[in-house]
Amino acid sequence: MKLLHIKTMEGCLEGANVRDALFSKPVDVNFINYLGNLGKLIYNDKMDKPFFKIIVRGQYTIKGSVGNSTLRIILPESAGSIIESFGNYVDRYTAKP
Repeated sequence: MKLLHIKTMEGCLEGANVRDALFSKPVDVNFINYLGNLGKLIYNDKMDKPFFKIIVRGQYTIKGSVGNSTLRIILPESAGSIIESFGNYVDRYTAKP
């Protein structure tokens, strides 16, 4: 799993500083559990397309769905170092078979 690109979302209703992260592969449950180590993981698999939310208290929120190659990051106003540390964390992920 490689982080390919992070795009700023203009005019998003979820917040003033929102980014979409694009990955080399679709997000799976193993990757969601890995990201869940960052904070509180909320996972709902009762829908046709399971979705998740990870709340990193006082910093940011990550949202997405299983099978998508993107996820949304809702950030505070200044987020430069947060994005960099998130990218570094993703780079350390090794997929489990």
